[in-house]
Amino acid sequence: MQIARVVLELSVRRQKWSRRTFRDHILGREVGSNGEAHFKRVSNVVQKAVSAGASVVVLPAYSLLDGVSGLSLKEWGRLPRRLGLDFLIGGTIAPRACVPEVPDLWQEEGLFVASKSNHLVPALQYGPLPLSFGGSFGITAISSSVVRVRQFPEIFRAVAQRGNPNTPLLIFDMGHNQYGGRYKRRLSSVIAATRFLGSDQTFLLVSSWRWRGSASGCWAFRNASDAPYAERREIPTSDGRTDFVDLFHVQ
Repeated sequence: MQIARVVLELSVRRQKWSRRTFRDHILGREVGSNGEAHFKRVSNVVQKAVSAGASVVVLPAYSLLDGVSGLSLKEWGRLPRRLGLDFLIGGTIAPRACVPEVPDLWQEEGLFVASKSNHLVPALQYGPLPLSFGGSFGITAISSSVVRVRQFPEIFRAVAQRGNPNTPLLIFDMGHNQYGGRYKRRLSSVIAATRFLGSDQTFLLVSSWRWRGSASGCWAFRNASDAPYAERREIPTSDGRTDFVDLFHVQ
């Protein structure tokens, strides 16, 4: 399976922001009133990933916006089908009126997963979610909500046990702005916990935005070790920034 991790470059250099400030910046500056340009930008990086052979593309948090600048989940849902992609995964912001009542466990930002089949899988859910990717099984999460895999193992144990012991449990984490060493330690604790969930192997990948002009590591892990990407593609944007598509082959 070819999996692509997308890193989108922000228009500003490194800042110390709260999650709310980061979200407001994405809405006000990165997308603003030009939803069409944002849609084209994301579509372009996804298309480049597909052309490189990816069947699963993981985007950062706040990349697939709903009800903002004319964008809608229906548009995003058509994108993977149009490109022949199996799964498009990315964090979204949805109108509050659409959010269902959910247990406290799931109170995180929205999670959106589109497939080339004719529906959203699942629509408007929250927190880490167990999903099947063809014959593989995995978990998707928004940012630090990934630690709930460790905190609430009973929810995810069935996912790991359904997997083939010869294939890794897939964990896709849709991040915000760039993370550092402390976040790596947090991810290490999640990877360690998957052994208690019944998985001998884990592949964990983090997508994110990156600060303007900053470097970006690969942020993927096979068990506790760094997993280097097989290929990195640099995708220039119309305003002089550069987005990355990192490709990983996972068996």
